Amino acid sequence: MTKDNAPTPSYSVSRLLKKQRQIHDADALDGRLKSLRNIADQDSLLYSKTSAQHAKRFLQDLCGLHQTLFEPSIFLIGNGNTRLLWIHGKEQVGLQFLAGGEIQFVMFAKKADSATEIETKVGEKVTPTFALEAITAMNLVHLITPNQGNSSRS
Repeated sequence: MTKDNAPTPSYSVSRLLKKQRQIHDADALDGRLKSLRNIADQDSLLYSKTSAQHAKRFLQDLCGLHQTLFEPSIFLIGNGNTRLLWIHGKEQVGLQFLAGGEIQFVMFAKKADSATEIETKVGEKVTPTFALEAITAMNLVHLITPNQGNSSRS
C-alpha cells in the first residue's frame, strides 16, 4: 500500500516475461525504437540514431535466420545506445549496440553440468557475427527463438 492507502501496483517480472510475444518480422519492433527516440527528445536524453539502426539491422538479420523470435526488451541506456535484452529465469542475453556497428554483450547461462551454477560471458566490442556465435556457444539461442530446443517459454 502507498501512503494514501491506494493499492501498490504489483508487477512481476517473471509474469511479464512469460507473456513475452513472439515476432516474425523486425519491423514489429520499429514502434518501440521510435518511442525511445521520442522519449529521448522530450526528456533531452542522449540518443544514438546509429545505435538504434544497428539494433534494428541485427533484429532483421535474426529474423532472416529464424522464422520466429521472442520479442526482446528494448532500452535506451545512459550513453544514448540501444540495448536489447532477452531474459528467462537466471539466463539472459544483453546486447548494447555501439555507434561503430559493434556490439558489447553480457550473457548469463546455466552451466551444462549444473542446474544452479551460472556461467557469465562479457564481450568487448565484437562484430554482430561474433555475438551470434557467442550466443550459440553459450547455448542461449533458446532465449531468442522458440525454434531452438527449449520451447517452455510462451
